[in-house]
Amino acid sequence: NPLLRLDDLRVTYGRVVAVKSVTLEVNEGQAVCLVGPNGAGKSSTLLAVMGAVRSRGDVLLRGTSTRGLRPEALAHLGVAMVPEGRHLFQTMSVQDNLALGTLARRRGKPARIDERWVTELFPIIGQFASRRAGLLVRRAAAAGGDRASVALG
Repeated sequence: NPLLRLDDLRVTYGRVVAVKSVTLEVNEGQAVCLVGPNGAGKSSTLLAVMGAVRSRGDVLLRGTSTRGLRPEALAHLGVAMVPEGRHLFQTMSVQDNLALGTLARRRGKPARIDERWVTELFPIIGQFASRRAGLLVRRAAAAGGDRASVALG
């Protein structure tokens, strides 16, 4: 079974069709990118996967339908999205931001962070782990990507 499967996913806002029909499979270990111009439905597709907007069609996580699950329940199952803005708690350290992100996945109990895995995936995190996350916001060129790395980590 794929990790995530979208089958004929459709999203509408009133009479406006945001996502007409998306069928997609994502296997474990695979990275997939949704590409398209503004208004193409990329964010609406991800919001539907997160359970944040109503949709038609099927969203299957590890072969099980997510229909009816609230975003909080999906977060406990490991589904996450980093929206535009990539908000971090700027006065907290990068490490503390990562730890805070584990709370939702572990029902309010901090989980151990696999630091080696996170820093291999996002090297900038290792360089800034003990520093305030606000420093990433002030870094000019790659600040958006750095913040997204912490938010995803």
